[in-house]
Amino acid sequence: MPAGHPEDWLFVSRVHLEFRCGPDGAWQLCWLRGSQTEPSAEVRLIVGEYAQTVSYGAAVTLPRGGSGEVVVQDRTAPRSVNVGFYHEV
Repeated sequence: MPAGHPEDWLFVSRVHLEFRCGPDGAWQLCWLRGSQTEPSAEVRLIVGEYAQTVSYGAAVTLPRGGSGEVVVQDRTAPRSVNVGFYHEV
C-alpha cells in the first residue's frame, strides 16, 4: 500500500511555512506566498495568552526563550493542525 495523506489534509500542504534563523539567533516564522492570490488556510501564532494572525506572505519573529503553537486553520472546513515550538536561549 503506497504511503500518502488523506485527501482532507490537502489544506495543510498548500500552506508554505518556513522557520528561519537570522544571524542574531532570532527565529522567524515565514508564510511564503504560493501561486494562489488567496490562501486556503489561516495561520495563527499562539504564545501563552497572546495570539497573533500571520498575514499571507508575511513573517513574524518568535519569542526568544519562549514556546507556543502555530495553528493552521482550514478556511473551508472545521479542521486544523497545531505545531508546537520551543526556543532555547
